[in-house]
Amino acid sequence: MRQLILALPLILAACAQAANAPVGAGAARMQAKADLVPVRLAGDWHEIAGFYDPAESGCSIGLSRIAPEGRDLRVTLSDCAGLGSPRLVAEQTSGPGHYLVRGAGRLTGPWWVLWTDPEYRALVIASPRGEFGGIFSRTPRMPAGLYLAARRALTVAGFDMAQLRPDLR
Repeated sequence: MRQLILALPLILAACAQAANAPVGAGAARMQAKADLVPVRLAGDWHEIAGFYDPAESGCSIGLSRIAPEGRDLRVTLSDCAGLGSPRLVAEQTSGPGHYLVRGAGRLTGPWWVLWTDPEYRALVIASPRGEFGGIFSRTPRMPAGLYLAARRALTVAGFDMAQLRPDLR
């Protein structure tokens, strides 16, 4: 019994770490889309699914529009992410698909474009550390084949697909 009492703080600490753990494996398995053509991302997007806490927001990222500006992207978020409806700049950093977003609350930090289909109808964006990720479509309803391919990209990146939630809007 005494051993159990002594071990209890360690058990509780481990549970707290697990609750706050990233949903993805992080940069070790994740790769940004090397052949990304940023200008093809221009336009409106609809979040289909993502990794988020429904108690905090109704979506993962809430991306609703992308406008390329040179190497960077101007992104507009919907209010579902709990941040209002900010317009932010995602600055390209080390190479294609690698961006840094500032001033986005819990979404501040690196954003990587992990995957698009060849026609740029579907998009997967995630944090390289695995804190968040989302599946986006040009249309409010994503064709099943594109959705399965987007899920596969997140699986390969190391995300726990049991935690993927549909957009609640």
